Amino acid sequence: MSDSIIEVRDLHVRFGRAVVLAGGDLDVRRDEVLSIVGGSGSGKTTLLRQMLGLDRPSRGTVRVFGCDVHRGDPRELVRLRTRWGMLFQAGALFSALTVFGNVALPLRELR
Repeated sequence: MSDSIIEVRDLHVRFGRAVVLAGGDLDVRRDEVLSIVGGSGSGKTTLLRQMLGLDRPSRGTVRVFGCDVHRGDPRELVRLRTRWGMLFQAGALFSALTVFGNVALPLRELR
């Protein structure tokens, strides 16, 4: 059994003629902290959207906690999504809540 919680294999993503990701592999292991750094348009958000299962790749696989986020059982994916949180740059916090309240809100809703 792998100690990777995220496994990306041979990931290809294209939008029309534009190739954004071409054959990338990535492993994120338990207790590892990873930063994704790159210039504008280099594929950072595209990679994150693939890992979250929001977009389908042209080719390749993404597994999170052992679940294929693009070809797995939809019910399993729903359960999987209760194990992570994501806030994109343009996402907003609730102004009526403290920072703690904003962080705690999804934890209360999902548990």
